[in-house]
Amino acid sequence: MEKRKIFVIILTLTLFLASFVIAQKTTHTLALLGTTDLHQYIMPYDYMSDKPSPEIGLSKVFTLIKNAREEYDNTMVFDTGDFIQGSLVGDLEAEVEPLIDFHFQSIVRAYNVIGYDAVTIGNHEVTDYGLDFFERARKNATFPWLSANIRMVDNPKGFLTEPYTILEREIDGIPIKIGVIGVTPPQISAWGRRFLEGVVFTQDMVTQAAKYIPFLEDQTDLVVMVAHTGISRAAEDEAGYSENAANSLAALGGIDAMFLGH
Repeated sequence: MEKRKIFVIILTLTLFLASFVIAQKTTHTLALLGTTDLHQYIMPYDYMSDKPSPEIGLSKVFTLIKNAREEYDNTMVFDTGDFIQGSLVGDLEAEVEPLIDFHFQSIVRAYNVIGYDAVTIGNHEVTDYGLDFFERARKNATFPWLSANIRMVDNPKGFLTEPYTILEREIDGIPIKIGVIGVTPPQISAWGRRFLEGVVFTQDMVTQAAKYIPFLEDQTDLVVMVAHTGISRAAEDEAGYSENAANSLAALGGIDAMFLGH
């Protein structure tokens, strides 16, 4: 696929601007917004201390998202995972008053309202409360969940979720395709063994991403990596590196924007 010329500029920790030059005559801007590790903190409140905390909470983040949407006509929002577990809200919905019937996680409802475009599976999505709790979140989300390195034991070619998605959007009325790929720390197999053993297995993040990025690069105008991983100073052969593989992921090439968090 012949790509339009794309410039990606990192403005802040969670905002990318991609400028599309169409036919060398006009410039069109797409703002890419990202969040990570919200851990079921929805309101600006410290549930453990039982007091307000104005520095935390998805509601505060939503204010920033709204401000960005007012500034930029074209925006997309992504999340790198670890958001359906963490605060006492997560414990309440998973264990104290377990969700039943058609009920699903409060923060997933909030993400639906905000209008997230895609998210990746974080380690806490599947290691703390099990796959049934995760499936409740996945099935009720209006956005795709992604992970290219979690596969099913009973179907080794299959994935727990889609490895990537291709989103079709319009930028100032001009259609474009955005390829989004997600990866998850392979250590979830050990961290969540009581829930995951015999059900899923994991593969190396970098190896799996390398399989799909060339395809996405060929089929889309923009490739976005939404990775639940960090940046490590460890050597690549050290134990902790494989869960913090951002440097190696970036070195793959073909990625126009990356969102990280772990």
